[in-house]
Amino acid sequence: MEFKKIISECDIQELMNEFAFFHDSCIKEIHYLSGSFVDEKRNMHPINSDRTVSVIFESQQSKSKTLELRFNKIKEFHLIPKTEDTDCVIYGASLKKINDFFYWADWVDFSLNDLSENFGTWIIAESVCWQFI
Repeated sequence: MEFKKIISECDIQELMNEFAFFHDSCIKEIHYLSGSFVDEKRNMHPINSDRTVSVIFESQQSKSKTLELRFNKIKEFHLIPKTEDTDCVIYGASLKKINDFFYWADWVDFSLNDLSENFGTWIIAESVCWQFI
């Protein structure tokens, strides 16, 4: 399957509808690709040229169980994982385009003021795409 790029508000709504607004979902895994590396001669290439975060979600509510959401050229990534004594269920999420960035948060009614608080998981990126897997 091919990734669908999110460009417009209609694209955001399509994803949110298809994945039941992330209701009764969870983060299964997260992968970060920086773009920096050490080559075969052990030369350092220290530029974070990719800055891509792929998040795999699973849902009890959506038509398709597993979603990969890929955030490209991330600006910030904030993760506070739940511990063993609390559940990690996402009851609703937000995805918004504000100015030139996309903001995803694991709560409903996200606002920029929320970023100053130290709770939840959120990602800011230049672009976002998704696919069911």
